[in-house]
Amino acid sequence: MRHGLAFLLTGLLLFTLLPFAAPLAMHAGFESLGNLLYTLYSPFCHQLPQRSWFLFGDKFTYTLAEIQQVEPTASVWELRAFTGTPAMGWKVAWSDRMISFY
Repeated sequence: MRHGLAFLLTGLLLFTLLPFAAPLAMHAGFESLGNLLYTLYSPFCHQLPQRSWFLFGDKFTYTLAEIQQVEPTASVWELRAFTGTPAMGWKVAWSDRMISFY
């Protein structure tokens, strides 16, 4: 237990930074790893794309109308599954609120 705090803080740091690895993996071509990270973090956050940050694209955030031009749906479940495109970039596995929370 002497290093318990160090292990706890390391675990929290990894838990907080791994959502940013999902878009990095997708951008680098490791889609299986990216999709795995999106799946692992989905119970912790709704991950709606209009409330997410996008990396490696033209913009950092997109409105619902902009996303629906690429993914024409109003279904929350289909929007939740949308992770991005090479042109738009890839969403961080957490929404903006969860990033602020953790």
